[in-house]
Amino acid sequence: MMASLVQRIGLKRFMLLFALLFSIAIVHVWSEARFVQDSYQLSRLYKEESALRAENEKLELEIATLRAPSTLSAKAIDDLGMIPPSPDQIVMIQKMTQETTKQ
Repeated sequence: MMASLVQRIGLKRFMLLFALLFSIAIVHVWSEARFVQDSYQLSRLYKEESALRAENEKLELEIATLRAPSTLSAKAIDDLGMIPPSPDQIVMIQKMTQETTKQ
């Protein structure tokens, strides 16, 4: 069967056809391998994104906790040795308005 095909179309044309089909097969296999490789990389990136989002949520919670007035007060007292001011140390300041600045 192969010999009759070669005889019908000629050896040069057969070799050209074979080279063309072989090239198409190689490109197809390469593209499939590339697709699989890209799929694995995409999966890895999705996992990395998920881990980073979880870490970001954890850090956002930590920021909110550190900014809470109770946390700031506790750190000021425990870490810095601060104490609440006595009543005679408190000075009330009026808000400046345009009328008070003109006087």
